[in-house]
Amino acid sequence: MKDIKVARNSAEPAIRISGETVHNILCSICIVDQEVENLSPWVDHTRSIINAGDRKLCGQCCEAASFVPRNWAKGFDAWLAYFGSLDPDLIGKTMLDKLVSNARSYLPGQTIPDSMLLRQDRSVFGDLVQKLYQSMHECTTDDVIDRDFANIQDPLSWRDRITGFITRMWEGSLKEEWSRVQSMVDDSVKAFQETELQGTTLEEKLCFLTGRDEVPEMWMKIFNKMEEIIWVPSPHIGPYMILFHQTETQAWFISRARLPKGSSVHSVLLDKADLLIRLSALADPIRLEIVHMAATLGVITTQTIMDGLGLTQSSTSRHLAQLAATGIFRVDSGEKTKRYSLNLPRYEETLQSLRSIADMRGAPGGS
Repeated sequence: MKDIKVARNSAEPAIRISGETVHNILCSICIVDQEVENLSPWVDHTRSIINAGDRKLCGQCCEAASFVPRNWAKGFDAWLAYFGSLDPDLIGKTMLDKLVSNARSYLPGQTIPDSMLLRQDRSVFGDLVQKLYQSMHECTTDDVIDRDFANIQDPLSWRDRITGFITRMWEGSLKEEWSRVQSMVDDSVKAFQETELQGTTLEEKLCFLTGRDEVPEMWMKIFNKMEEIIWVPSPHIGPYMILFHQTETQAWFISRARLPKGSSVHSVLLDKADLLIRLSALADPIRLEIVHMAATLGVITTQTIMDGLGLTQSSTSRHLAQLAATGIFRVDSGEKTKRYSLNLPRYEETLQSLRSIADMRGAPGGS
């Protein structure tokens, strides 16, 4: 399917809508290691049957995105063969170049060590990685830093380990799964090709693509520096979105495969997937209690829920993240404390989707 580039003005990057098969499949493997609930059935099932070591390897597969040639169009099997034969020296250099590039994006104004020093000195390498994680409000461990430093020292072992693991995941279940969901990606790309992007700002256009109310501020700072943003519709990421990969000039931004309102494209698989995402968010007694609180009080905060339901902050944040990601909740981030309210139009859409299914089953020929 031909990609589409959205014309840009001189002040913002271009937006390209693309299925990006290799990036998309690598993302599907990578998110198996994410600490979020109710992704796609394939991700949830895979997560439930693999061991802890393989789950960690899923997360490490994100790094393989750095080794997808620009405009690759030969398919995933061909890319696997290409990746498995890459020169180890090139791999090590690419890993360091990506670390330095990310540091420039996330640590503006700070002095970044050169690649040679990062390769030679574990303490310098670790210090930079720690700063990167802190800038993204995440944390890492010495074990992870040691692992990443060892990969740079021995890229051949990393290449062979990741190639073998991706091949095992691909041949074991993901190839069959991808043949089932490929049409969802194609339909989503086609639908947005036929629809004019809405919004006057870059963030508004990205929100139109993703169906979300906002894009993280840190991501927008990075996007505004890019020449091109590639939006990739995923069949497996559920209601979430991820800044999956970036170079000095391009960023791959992945969220759920969906159809814009008014599209002439129809997809039973996408309609069902969209409904299941919303129902999964509501299929939890605690989240239903949180929805009831929002409906009763109008506006709630994390502290409101912690006090009312006796939950920990981490548990509350996890539930709110899912309700916000599905669009069931609106989020007001204008103050220091986030305020959540019920998104009634989205809630009504869910009810209407359920009514439509009931109408279909009651119609002649329905099942």
